[in-house]
Amino acid sequence: MERTGEIIVVKIGTSEIVRNGNGIDQVLIGNLARQIAYLRNKAGIQTVIVSSGAIASGRDIFNEVRDIRAILHDNPMPPLTDEVVDRQVLAMFGQPELMESWRLSLTGERILTGEALLKDEDLANFRHPLLRALMFGTVVVNGSDATYDPATEQEIISKDNDSLAREIARITGANKLIMLTEAQGVLDQKKRVISEITCLEDLQRIGRFPVTQDGTGDIHSKVLEARRHITNANKVAYIVGARKGNVILRVVGGERVGTKITLPLQGYLL
Repeated sequence: MERTGEIIVVKIGTSEIVRNGNGIDQVLIGNLARQIAYLRNKAGIQTVIVSSGAIASGRDIFNEVRDIRAILHDNPMPPLTDEVVDRQVLAMFGQPELMESWRLSLTGERILTGEALLKDEDLANFRHPLLRALMFGTVVVNGSDATYDPATEQEIISKDNDSLAREIARITGANKLIMLTEAQGVLDQKKRVISEITCLEDLQRIGRFPVTQDGTGDIHSKVLEARRHITNANKVAYIVGARKGNVILRVVGGERVGTKITLPLQGYLL
């Protein structure tokens, strides 16, 4: 690949980062870091990573500590509820673990790693420092779960990393938005991958499947954000399985994997 100075945005969800209550999947993060490093070193392609997983990571940490304390007959952990404030507490403990996982893997590939936790009001002033930071390394972005106030912020972008990824693509001018999911792509009613979404008929084929515990949106919301990304003929979005071998390299290289989306919003809603 030739050096292009291109920027891509890669978003990865909670159910891929934290697997089956067993903590952060360091092998997966390591594989993604290797691909990101290859693109940077061989093709000059800069990557912004929008990474979910802080709350789920915090929950795994709490469960592990609680079990250890129970075995040792130590002071018990206070119970957690489903209230927003406790999810914010989980994010506070899980975010450092999440960031350390990315930092270790990217540093192992000799890539300097930055972090940004964002709320909506941060986006207006984020473009210049982000573009500058990408000259030196890769930046991992997440919504600021710990400071989100549901009483005053009803539909904020930064509480939904699908929306946040689309906004990051917009402010950086990235043409490619790659959304990594648990499924191998957007599935139809028979759970077959829809290879491309180019028209309204393709949208009508999409099946409905449950959201994971810590997810913020189903596949329809992902497709909606992908379509919002399509603002000109150069823009393209992909929804593809995070565990497919060399998935980022294959998408950037033009291989047909997962679901490619080129249909702009144009007033159509799912």
